[in-house]
Formats: sequence, structure tokens, C-alpha cells
Amino acid sequence: MLNFIFLHLNTIVIAIWMVVYCAIVLRYLKPTVLHNFSYWWLVGVTILLHLSYGALVTWGQYHVWSTSSDITRFLLSAPLPPDAPLPYLLAWSRTYLEQHSGYFMYYIFGRVWLNIIILFVISGSLYVVLKLWSHFRGGFLNNTCITTCR
Repeated sequence: MLNFIFLHLNTIVIAIWMVVYCAIVLRYLKPTVLHNFSYWWLVGVTILLHLSYGALVTWGQYHVWSTSSDITRFLLSAPLPPDAPLPYLLAWSRTYLEQHSGYFMYYIFGRVWLNIIILFVISGSLYVVLKLWSHFRGGFLNNTCITTCR
């Protein structure tokens, strides 16, 4: 069962996202059908899905590396080499990464968690921009903005 999940993880994730996407579209087009689900509840579900995906991929990568070969088992316990380049924003984490399992933490952060963090930052920034626009201009597709912004 575990091999099936690892082999088809992308397909499973896409299927789950399609269900969530259909729920959001249905909530928007027919609010009476899913009136018990607020948009904030759907936002919470999407955040939970992204965090669960990151946790599952992290655990899966650890499991695969721990059961594969001597080299991957060594990489699980290896610290990040001191001469490995770190971005400026991650310079504070060098002391943590130079300890046990530092290489694995660096690898999984760069492959999985960095994308999730970037997604949350961009989505939150877009939300703030649209809320500010709505507050000061009266809405993104407001007719008064369309006529005055030309």
C-alpha cells in the first residue's frame, strides 16, 4: 500500500485538489448548495492540505532514504558541510544544519517546504493587495474605477 501511495502521490494530490477546486467553484456559483462552508473554512482546508502534503513528502523521503541503501542512510544522518552555500535569509540556520540530519533538513526544505512557504507568502500578499484595493477603490472590478483609471 505504501509503495502505491509513493508511486501515485502526484495523481492522488491532483485528485484531492480537483475536489477542493470543484467545491470552491460550486460554493461561488451556487452558494445555496454549500452554504455551510464559508470561504475561510475553504482557505483553512487548503492550508491544511499544503501542510499535510509537505509533511507526507518529508516523511516519505525519510522513509525511502532510510530503507534504500547505505549512501542514503548516511545522508540522513550527515550534517550539512560547513562550506555548503546558504542563502542570506537562511544564514541563521547554519548551526542547526551542521548537526545530525542537517543535510536531510536542508534537502527537504529546498525541495518541499520552500515552495510551500513561497506559495503562502505570494497568496497572502495578493490577498492584502486585493483587500487594500477593495478598501480604497471600492472593488477590483468596480465601474467607477474602470472609468476613472483610464
